[in-house]
Amino acid sequence: MIARLIAFPQKTVGRETDGPHQLSDILSLLNRVSAVADDARQEETGALEQVFEEVCAFTGWPIGHLYVRDPRDPFRYVSGNVWRLEPGMDPAAIGEFMKLSGNTVFDRGTGLVGIIAETCEARAVEDVTVLPQFLRADAARRNDVRGFFGFPVMLRGECVAVAEFYGRHAGLLDRTSLEIMTYVSSQLARIFERARFETRKTALMDQFETSVQSAVGRLGSASGELTGSAGELGRRCGTAADACAKVGGGISDIAAAAGTLRSAMAALENAERNTEGKTSVVIGTVNQLAAELRAAVQQLEGSNQAALDIGEITRDVSDIAGQVRMLGLNAAIEAARAGEMGRGFAIVASEIKNLAQQSEAASGCIAERISGLQDTVRASAANMARVAGRMEELVETVHGMAQVLQGQKHATGTIGRHVAESQATVAAITADVSLMDEAMAVLSDLARGLGRLAADLEGTAGDVSHSGEAFMTAMRG
Repeated sequence: MIARLIAFPQKTVGRETDGPHQLSDILSLLNRVSAVADDARQEETGALEQVFEEVCAFTGWPIGHLYVRDPRDPFRYVSGNVWRLEPGMDPAAIGEFMKLSGNTVFDRGTGLVGIIAETCEARAVEDVTVLPQFLRADAARRNDVRGFFGFPVMLRGECVAVAEFYGRHAGLLDRTSLEIMTYVSSQLARIFERARFETRKTALMDQFETSVQSAVGRLGSASGELTGSAGELGRRCGTAADACAKVGGGISDIAAAAGTLRSAMAALENAERNTEGKTSVVIGTVNQLAAELRAAVQQLEGSNQAALDIGEITRDVSDIAGQVRMLGLNAAIEAARAGEMGRGFAIVASEIKNLAQQSEAASGCIAERISGLQDTVRASAANMARVAGRMEELVETVHGMAQVLQGQKHATGTIGRHVAESQATVAAITADVSLMDEAMAVLSDLARGLGRLAADLEGTAGDVSHSGEAFMTAMRG
């Protein structure tokens, strides 16, 4: 950095402009400033104040102040509250200037501090009270603040601060001292860099500590959840195993019941086959009886007709007997009229009359017998007709029984198939229950493994917590 001197009359404060600095003084200053920058134990403000003390003691300028870049706006500079006053100086004597400096904010390029920040060059002014760019000129005049030199503090090519120094009288810092401020600026930059590093380190440490604590918390939570899950899984496995045992017992009972039912169905099928054979015989017998009964009814009807025909013949015989009787009576009358000549004819007529009477009596008896026979045949026919009706009902009932037996046979076959399917299902369920038992055993092992994993996680969380604490303690130390 090359110092740029503003063209004012060459006057110095405390040193001659062209008077050479003692090499030992310069080296001593540089060593002391470097030692301050190297001392990592000092806080930023204390280190800056100590460097300002060294600069003021070396140059003989009594007042030093530092502006820093606003962390909220990189183009603005605010007071860093770092002041150096020579021993014995009453702060009240320049209280107005110090207060105004603390409240003044410089934009880059505005005011003397803003110009130094923008140009990144050192500046020296003989009397700031007559400089138009100096925004605190009135307060400086009232507080007897005159001479000025300042330089930027550069860090990675950016102006992070502006150091300003004042004298109580008008004058310029000699050129050599101003060039030496270049090295002082680099040491101040080291202090800023260390402070920035410490800030980043503190933030990273806080972030690391938070992350470790969060990770430990998550590990602990996960361990607790795993422990709870392992316990719950173990309980559920036990419950499932008990359920599997109960299901296995139920399946065994079902299998036994299915076997019994299968045996019963086999016996029922045998009974149905026997019943079906006997039913076929019964149906044949009933059909034969019905046919014979129908034939008997027809024969009775034929007998009734024959009886009717006999009755007609008997009536004809009775009519003929009546006519013969009338003929015999007429013959007897005619024989009586004939006298002796008709006596033989009278005897014949008498016999004919007797025969007619006997025929008529026999015809009446036969008619009575035929009438009784007809009544008997009619009653028998009616009874046979009723029996035939009952027989037809019996035939229908027997055929209905055959249909019922056929339906029962079909139902028995369906039940048999269902029983076989049930047995197959029971076998499949038994296999599934066996697989479930194996799965429960695997899950139980998994639950125990989860419990061990939870314990390992808890131990890991403790190790991480202890390691994190040890690391943070070592970093802070």
